[in-house]
Amino acid sequence: MNQMIDLAVELLPPDPSEDRKAWIVRCPEIGLYTQGDTYEEAAENIKDALKGWFDACLEHGTLEQVLTECGFSPVRIASLRGAYMEASGNHGASGRKVCHA
Repeated sequence: MNQMIDLAVELLPPDPSEDRKAWIVRCPEIGLYTQGDTYEEAAENIKDALKGWFDACLEHGTLEQVLTECGFSPVRIASLRGAYMEASGNHGASGRKVCHA
């Protein structure tokens, strides 16, 4: 069974008035930001960034602590951890597939 992790992701288009040519993408719930030259590149970059973020937290054993610091409740933390492990096909310490956001 494939589960989705429900995190808000915002894509901000280039803004010539700010002299910004890149797309900015952010996941404000966990304070994750990245960018790309195109919409597609920015969308792919946030997927990679989310995967790396979850992998690093799982490898260091800090996922629950970090999510609590980001304001997640214990029930939501268990749901996020389970959904990521399910999506990654991993039941150990870290995932190796892209996390769905």
